[in-house]
Amino acid sequence: TFIGYGSVFGNTDSYGDVVEKGAFKESLSKANSSGKMPAMLWQHKHDEPIGVWTEMAEDDHGLLVKGKLLIDDDPLAKRAYAHLKAGSVGGLSIGYSIPKGGGEWDDEAGVYRLKNVKLWETSARFSCVMQGLVDHKPNRCWLLVLKG
Repeated sequence: TFIGYGSVFGNTDSYGDVVEKGAFKESLSKANSSGKMPAMLWQHKHDEPIGVWTEMAEDDHGLLVKGKLLIDDDPLAKRAYAHLKAGSVGGLSIGYSIPKGGGEWDDEAGVYRLKNVKLWETSARFSCVMQGLVDHKPNRCWLLVLKG
């Protein structure tokens, strides 16, 4: 089992996007009511699922995710687990689309503010579009904590 942040609120990523608090509310509501969480993928590859997300929620910091790798049943998940333990995975990254009216350009800040996104998946990645968050180390996206 591991936990981490799929996205952090209020930070500008390398594409100039800023995810605002509440952006995942609709997606998470639908996921929780259907009992089907967005996919857990390896490197955003839709043909390479590596586990399941057991919990997703917005907190004051961002999109907190908890998941389980299928290391007993999937060789790729076992490989991903080895990279997570070794620290070679940079963190988590989200795959999403923006519904109509879900974002707006902020002229003053020069960023695109995401207020509502359709969350498709959250991936473990070697590199991510957002740097220096949570653990304040270069080339890290989100702090990942492995549990036994």
